[in-house]
Amino acid sequence: MCQENPYIILVESDIAQITWCKKCKSFSLAYMCGCASFTERELRQFHEALNDLQAFDFAYELMGKAHAIIKNPCSPAGFCLTRHHANQLRSYVAESLEIFQAFKVIYDSE
Repeated sequence: MCQENPYIILVESDIAQITWCKKCKSFSLAYMCGCASFTERELRQFHEALNDLQAFDFAYELMGKAHAIIKNPCSPAGFCLTRHHANQLRSYVAESLEIFQAFKVIYDSE
């Protein structure tokens, strides 16, 4: 992560923030009490993983609710999400990717 503040906030709510760093060309996703960094390709893959969740993926019982676990096989960290939170995060990621595409069109044409 960069030490300066070259970040563009793509999506922000009371429980989530997705930013893009103009300097290191990476996305930072903070959702509830988890966070992760992604390249554009990785964020698109994460979005696909959220889109591909099926009912059987929510097989982990935690605090009386069914959860799905999404993690990168190369990292010990991941996200443990209820169906509601998976849908919410899917929406945030989709919105951030759309806004990012708009920024690319605007700034690549200058």
